[in-house]
Amino acid sequence: MEKLNIYQKLLEVQKKVMGLKKDKKGFNYSYVTGDKLLGFIKPVMNDVGLLLKQEVVNIEKERVQYKTSKGVSKDEFLYSVWCKFTWVDTETGEKDENSFFASGMNEYEKGLGSALTYAE
Repeated sequence: MEKLNIYQKLLEVQKKVMGLKKDKKGFNYSYVTGDKLLGFIKPVMNDVGLLLKQEVVNIEKERVQYKTSKGVSKDEFLYSVWCKFTWVDTETGEKDENSFFASGMNEYEKGLGSALTYAE
């Protein structure tokens, strides 16, 4: 059997992980939870020999003060997060690195959690 390169392996993952239905609702959004996605994708990644390494490269925090449409004063933090996601072929060591940016704003540390969730 011919050995697959990293992009062929990623295609195999893509072909096998289809039709994930949104399983969670919150804040007027429907979405697929990370747990559900990982439950589908990890077995396929294991089968083809791929790892996904996630790194936070940089975080910036900025205090934002504003008034809501109802005139209520708010004081929140805007987090800007730069991440790097690296696919690694465990058989060959071949890598595919991808930079990603996400931001989140909420009360105090919740903004960081939001940004990291968006990045995921």
